[in-house]
Amino acid sequence: MNIYVCSPYSSPDPAVREEAWVNISNFDGYEVSNRGRVRSWRRQSSSAAPAQLCRLKY
Repeated sequence: MNIYVCSPYSSPDPAVREEAWVNISNFDGYEVSNRGRVRSWRRQSSSAAPAQLCRLKY
């Protein structure tokens, strides 16, 4: 099981402490992108949840 840390896409700053630990498999609609050695997933905005930027917890 992979654990990821997510923060509001509008505030992707790693200094932000209001983050939520999630299992990426519990979410739908993520776009996967690779930036260097960092994996990130962006959850699409919807009426139920704002867009989020997620990165793999190492």
